[in-house]
Amino acid sequence: MFFYQISLLGSPLESLTYHHSGSLPIGSKVALTLSNRSAEGVVISEVEKPLFSTQPIVEIFDLFYSDTQIQSAQFMAEYYGCSLGEALNLFVPYPIHHEPVEVAHHERPPVNITLSESQLKALDF
Repeated sequence: MFFYQISLLGSPLESLTYHHSGSLPIGSKVALTLSNRSAEGVVISEVEKPLFSTQPIVEIFDLFYSDTQIQSAQFMAEYYGCSLGEALNLFVPYPIHHEPVEVAHHERPPVNITLSESQLKALDF
């Protein structure tokens, strides 16, 4: 049995501990129950077995939050005084099986600009 800290998406609550029979990567989007209602959350960390009983993770979505998204959300939560779940709710998760997108790179044509004397002084500043 594996135990995880789960941040509830859009909730002001702090992270809660849930369990699952398999290993889950950090950043996985999951479904769970909280007080007999459905909720969604993000796996923040794996933890040791707690001294209290935990609820199971109901479903694992094919979506995840990247390390960069989680770190940005942690900064936002600390800076703006909100929960991690509220900050993470602002991000869009990535699909687990996504194809890399090739970005087209275009070279910029050379630009011949004549700068005035005051513009040259500002450029050299």
